Amino acid sequence: MEKRISYSVVGAFVLILSCALALFLFWMGKYGDSAKEFDLYKSFFKESVSGLNVQSSVKLKGVNIGSVKEIRINKQNSEEVMVLLEIIKDTPIKIDDIAVLGTQGITGLKYIEIQGGSKDAPRLVGTQNEIAIIGTKKSPLETLISSGESILQKADETFEKIHMLLNDKNSLHVEKILQNLEQTTTHLNANKEQFTNLIANVNFLALDMKKKLDIFSTDGKQFLQQSRIFEDKISQSFDVLAQAGVKVSSASDATRIFFQSMQSKLQSKEFDFSSIVDKNLEPFNATLFSLEQLSQSLHKISQSLEENPSSILYERQEKILGPGESHE
Repeated sequence: MEKRISYSVVGAFVLILSCALALFLFWMGKYGDSAKEFDLYKSFFKESVSGLNVQSSVKLKGVNIGSVKEIRINKQNSEEVMVLLEIIKDTPIKIDDIAVLGTQGITGLKYIEIQGGSKDAPRLVGTQNEIAIIGTKKSPLETLISSGESILQKADETFEKIHMLLNDKNSLHVEKILQNLEQTTTHLNANKEQFTNLIANVNFLALDMKKKLDIFSTDGKQFLQQSRIFEDKISQSFDVLAQAGVKVSSASDATRIFFQSMQSKLQSKEFDFSSIVDKNLEPFNATLFSLEQLSQSLHKISQSLEENPSSILYERQEKILGPGESHE
């Protein structure tokens, strides 16, 4: 009787406990996530989503923010896979965020990582009739595979070109080139001393040319200096000629006045030769003196040009000494 009572108590306890556990599990399954609200987002992937499953994690900077709700082929574009994301409400998803497939360890299982998103970018918000779309880009693994295919293709093309370059015909040409290089190297080594002398001669020639250029530069400066002196002399000569022309003009005027005066005296019968000569003799003498100076200056210039034409350019000017100075 006591054993039957103890079995009944144990059975009742187990039954109650099982019912309580079932109720708890039912509550957790139905109402466990009811406190959380979610926003729906879409992403379209052109790469394979193998390893991505419904309920796979969605992460932002490594933090789990939701899960994958649906995976199917895009009806409008069969090259894309539409993935419906269920993300916790008020998660800061920005318009410049992108979704990337990530791989968990070595298991091959995949999840979706939300990347990018600047701080100042506006939130990505859908409407009642349209779900917001998060952009996508290739995963690092897919990028590596694509790059690997391109690298392998280029490597294959390179090896093919190398094979064409190293065929039997080109191998003979390469062998001849190597032989010619060897002969050239041997010849250069044998004539090393001559090449050394040649380089030394070139250096000597360069130094000599530099010296001659320096001399030419000095002579050029002297030539320019003498040219300036010649220009000054010519200018002075023209000044003298101009002054002489002025004096000749004044003498001509004086002579004209003289003859006009004589003519007027003759007409008025008041001709006094001595008084006329006394009045006009001095200007006439000045005119003759100016003409004589002009003649002497022109004679000196012509004589200098006949004896030594280069003296006008290269004749050294006598230095005019100041008070207390002397020629050294």
